[in-house]
Amino acid sequence: MTKITINLDDKIHQILSRWTAQRAPEIGAPFVTVDELITAMIVTTARYLDVGDTVCSQVRHQRAAGRERGRG
Repeated sequence: MTKITINLDDKIHQILSRWTAQRAPEIGAPFVTVDELITAMIVTTARYLDVGDTVCSQVRHQRAAGRERGRG
């Protein structure tokens, strides 16, 4: 198993925490771990071309926004 570490700004961390808490009942669990969530996102992104396209578009958007703020 490979371990990775990511740095999230506070806003993104709050979005992630809120999303996992809101979706846990839908999954039928008291909570969802971040590793479960990210694993599912990776598998889904790899499996469905439209999701992969959306992710690529979001990355381009984030990079462009970063350049506009002088971060890239």
